[in-house]
Order: sequence, then structure tokens, then C-alpha cells
Amino acid sequence: MATSCVPEHSQTPSIVEKGWKSIELSQYQGFWLPLKHFSGTMACREHFESSKDDVILITTPKSGTTWLKALTFTVLNRTRHDFNNT
Repeated sequence: MATSCVPEHSQTPSIVEKGWKSIELSQYQGFWLPLKHFSGTMACREHFESSKDDVILITTPKSGTTWLKALTFTVLNRTRHDFNNT
């Protein structure tokens, strides 16, 4: 028996559009998202607590994710290194 790691929520999406590229979409706080992601979105909203130094990177697969991670690390840590020792 498979169990979901995302809890069920009593809140239901206010608007559901059917037939758009064969996906049911729901509008939540001004954004359209697939209905299948609604439960996960609500779980994240209820349980996620950010810190002032959090960095969230979001990319689609095969769009330069590794490069973006390396670039972000470099930008965030550039003040830790002295590059003027030439």
C-alpha cells in the first residue's frame, strides 16, 4: 500500500481550469499551477521556515543547473578569498 509523504489539506483550489494542454490547473495566490502540485504547495507553505541567509535555486532539468549552482557559490563566497595576490 503506497502512502503519500504530502499530507492532505482541507483547503481546495478556488479556480480549476480543465483542458489546457490536458492538465487541470488551479490558480493559487495569483499563480497557475497543476492541480497535482496543490497538496505539495500547501504543505510547503505550512511547514517551510526560511532563514535570512537561505538561497533557493530553481531550474528546469538540463538548463544549466550545475553551472548556476557553481556561479551562485562563487558570488556568495567571493569575499572570503583574496584575489589580489598577483
